[in-house]
Amino acid sequence: MVARLAEMERENHWTNVTVMPEALSDVTGEAVFQAVADPALSHLMEPSESESRGIRVPTTDFSAFALQHDLTKLNAMKLDVEGGEVRVLRGLSRWLRTSGCRPVLLVEVEERHLARAGTGVNDLLDAAPADYVSIAIDYKAGGLMREPYIGQPFTGRNILMVPRESVDSVFRKIHSEESPPSLR
Repeated sequence: MVARLAEMERENHWTNVTVMPEALSDVTGEAVFQAVADPALSHLMEPSESESRGIRVPTTDFSAFALQHDLTKLNAMKLDVEGGEVRVLRGLSRWLRTSGCRPVLLVEVEERHLARAGTGVNDLLDAAPADYVSIAIDYKAGGLMREPYIGQPFTGRNILMVPRESVDSVFRKIHSEESPPSLR
């Protein structure tokens, strides 16, 4: 998988992409990557789940990743890790507390993937960085979800996590006259 991504990077002359042979998580260690027929559904499993069904990969929390790669600036980040979003957010949140960076985060939410990882939407919201506003984007309904998440199905939505001090400017940029209420 890493070799194929690196090949795509070269073939497409991506100058702003660097393929890394490691997975972001909330701990530095190891996990098992399960590659499935639809690459968009491949995901990390706990090493104890089934070592025979996947490939062992190194994991790193965001603080270690940022230090190793001398990352000092982060403006935006998209998380689409098929259920691992809570773990990545936990690791990222620790780094954000000390880095001074305040990126906008776009987090994919599919309850079936979160459930497979033993988490849910409320865990995801709890893992959001401190002093961030979480706003659901419902593409099927045509825009921002203006009501807080209260147990309704969350399939097919993303959550935009915005530093509280940037909410108004972000919404001006996406042509909204008023900021919707946050999820939390």
